[in-house]
Amino acid sequence: MFLVNRGVLIQRFSRKVNKKRLHREIKRRSVRQCIARHRSLSNENSDDNCNGGNQQQQNIYINKIDSSYDEKNSDNYILPVPSNVYVENDNERSGDVDDDQWNDDENDHEYEDDSRLLYDGSKITVSNTIRLIRKFYLNINLDKQKINSLLRLIKSLLPKPNLLPCTLKTMNKKLRNFSPSLTTYLCTNCYETCDINSINAKFCVNSNCKTFFKQHRSNELIEIVRFDIHSQIQSIMSRNFDFLNKPYLFPTSDICFAQWYRQRSNENINKITLLVHTDGAPLIRSSKQSIWPCFASITELPPPIREFQSNIIILALWVSTIKPNVNLFLDQTINDLLFLIKNGTSILINDQEYHIEVGTQLDYRIYSRMI
Repeated sequence: MFLVNRGVLIQRFSRKVNKKRLHREIKRRSVRQCIARHRSLSNENSDDNCNGGNQQQQNIYINKIDSSYDEKNSDNYILPVPSNVYVENDNERSGDVDDDQWNDDENDHEYEDDSRLLYDGSKITVSNTIRLIRKFYLNINLDKQKINSLLRLIKSLLPKPNLLPCTLKTMNKKLRNFSPSLTTYLCTNCYETCDINSINAKFCVNSNCKTFFKQHRSNELIEIVRFDIHSQIQSIMSRNFDFLNKPYLFPTSDICFAQWYRQRSNENINKITLLVHTDGAPLIRSSKQSIWPCFASITELPPPIREFQSNIIILALWVSTIKPNVNLFLDQTINDLLFLIKNGTSILINDQEYHIEVGTQLDYRIYSRMI
């Protein structure tokens, strides 16, 4: 809802939106407290004789870490930061800090290394431009059409020629944080794989099917998308390495204190335990299509960091008008996980080896609806 007050456009959000904002803010404050406690313990162990001035600098440094960590791991909406949290301000930058070094933060590893200048004489690179624009449209929740309009407007205002992408699709190609995926289309009648011709039309090639060689519309197909698990785990673990296997960051009721988990754990081997869960939601009401995502979260990350959107692993997606057949939906995903385990595949982070172990947490009610 928008209100006009003395010529100024004011946006008023619904109670549901404000409730979600408050919930995310509580999560962020909890994370800040965990980070501050973690950093303070590390500082006490490393140097017990620091003076008051050094302690004040450390507190500022902790707040900087909190602020950057929120941007990296929290939900897409950024709330106003409380007054006791350090907020980056262009006017507060020290003259000794190089602007290029300041902009090259920890999020840059998610983008292609396009170090070319945006245009001739520009002071910003293509990668940094994409990063800033992406943060902007995520914060205000723009849809695809508005993002494309924004990109075209910015591109028209820049000196010619320039390297700014003019569509969201082109911009996404510059991003590394999209893991490789494989899409398969099945016939809803016989569950056989459909062929795709040169104009992207889908046909069932099962001669025993009543829709044999008939072009299928989207609501007559089952779309299964599988994602690369290894690359997602690598990315999440690298971003959150400082919070792995820190018992004091976990609540006593968490799964890491359960008897089953302790029995499966080995102090000599760093293991990654995945909790797998799935559920369904309507996609397009007019076509009765639903999407069933299969997610996984890493047990060794403390809550609420574990549940942050950027730390959730997407294993597979099922899009169709019919409910998933669990064997078709998760068969290849389970094989991918078993391959990582049986072949001794591991992930190296800071010269430490992590082996992958899978634990399932599939809701029986949901499972019964799928089979």
